[in-house]
Amino acid sequence: MNFTNLDYFDGPLMMMNDTVFTEPAKPTGEVVIQHLCPIVYSVAAVLGLIGNLSVIIVVVADTQMWRSVNTLIASLAFVDLVFAVTCLPSSAVMYVTDTWPFINVWCKVSHLQLSTTNASNR
Repeated sequence: MNFTNLDYFDGPLMMMNDTVFTEPAKPTGEVVIQHLCPIVYSVAAVLGLIGNLSVIIVVVADTQMWRSVNTLIASLAFVDLVFAVTCLPSSAVMYVTDTWPFINVWCKVSHLQLSTTNASNR
């Protein structure tokens, strides 16, 4: 087989003798993860947005809730809200596209958020 005479077109790589070479199919587990993870991340992002925003609104709106414990809970809800808004959507997109479709600044913000979350959990 001669690999020097390749013909490129908008499809799989085709040899001059009409032998078609395509990428190997992904294993079934990868396909399931590729479709399931964005759905789970999207649900978590929406629930995180609604739940954490409601905690923040309740603590801020009621002056009787302005105690040190409730302030701590509201600040944790704020950090979780930022995580749900910044990291989860970009991670969901990464499972689908296998590339980074966002601008470089968003990459740095997402990386900073993930690193901070990782460091605070240790």
